[in-house]
Amino acid sequence: MNRIFPIEGAALILVGIGVAAWALWGQDRRDDEVVAPPVEEGSPTAPGVRFVLGTMFSPTAGYERTQTFIQCLSEELGAEVELLQRETYKEANNLLSTGLGDVGLVCAGATTDLAVRVAFKATLRLTSKEDGGRYRAVLLVRDEDPASSLADLRGSSFAWVDPWSLTGYAALRATLHGMGQDSDSFFGQARFTYSHDRSVESVRSGLVRAAVVDEVVVRSMEDTSGLKVVWESEYFPTPVFLVPKDRPDITEALRRLGERPGCLEALGADGLEPASWEDYDRVKDVVDAAR
Repeated sequence: MNRIFPIEGAALILVGIGVAAWALWGQDRRDDEVVAPPVEEGSPTAPGVRFVLGTMFSPTAGYERTQTFIQCLSEELGAEVELLQRETYKEANNLLSTGLGDVGLVCAGATTDLAVRVAFKATLRLTSKEDGGRYRAVLLVRDEDPASSLADLRGSSFAWVDPWSLTGYAALRATLHGMGQDSDSFFGQARFTYSHDRSVESVRSGLVRAAVVDEVVVRSMEDTSGLKVVWESEYFPTPVFLVPKDRPDITEALRRLGERPGCLEALGADGLEPASWEDYDRVKDVVDAAR
């Protein structure tokens, strides 16, 4: 008599055959061996690179401003480049110091982070024909505002960028301390915006009377009409690319990219110049004076 197996029995037999075939196929491989998927001809084989952008810009503006740069860096490296952003300077630096980022562009104020200095090299910084490799803080109010100096803004509503920002925080606070003023009480109601473009818009919209921001960011914005500058800081070295000490390939890729001005235009620059940690020692003095 022919015996008919139920459907469940047939399924179990098929599963058993599959398991046996898998065991035979893999018997000459180590249990912990990982087999890479096949690489299509012409596709990049280099691992992806994680690019950390300090919060000079809001996340939306940061994404828009870095797309051309990321494409250029990907071409130079022959690898995919992923953009990583966070809300604060400290959070962005933590991505680097904990090994979650492979290259970073940070503002001068963030270079005082010792954890980042240990693992990364300051390699190249943004430069432009207009300012060279330097930038400064500017204090903005609306055009119709009667203020013409810092002193005129005592008690006014105010926007800081970030506690780790040089041009959006430390430079002006250090100046106030040098004038014998208490930077915590000089202005009236103050808030942090956590990006320079947000601070600019806070003034333009009337949310605050004044804000201190990065001059290069202001200049690179599409529309800065209706605003005027009533105070300027000394000059400092511009934002810098940080690269792990064991990744000279990234440094070389950036060096080649620096010869392609269009790759950097949206970042407010047209080239890159050599940088070192020593270039930013003056920044530490200003940050200390701002405390």
